[in-house]
Amino acid sequence: MPPLVHPGVMLLEEMLERDWSLTQTANAIGADREQVRDFLMSAEDVTPEFAKQLEAGTGIAADYWLRVQARHDAAESANPLPAETIDHATS
Repeated sequence: MPPLVHPGVMLLEEMLERDWSLTQTANAIGADREQVRDFLMSAEDVTPEFAKQLEAGTGIAADYWLRVQARHDAAESANPLPAETIDHATS
């Protein structure tokens, strides 16, 4: 089974398929560039409101984005980072 990716990666794939820039994507979904950038970098998660924005801009159902986020979160909690990775990141 392939690793579950953050939904931001999936939005990036959509952007590439549609040949959308960051600005075009932000305009399409009604979000600011910083929010879209953070989402693409997996630093921001899908909320119900953001899922509706994604649906309005991409035509991909809000429920889909929320399910992808939930699966990603479940996979992350089932496979936490090794302690040495956390120690390295915090030192």
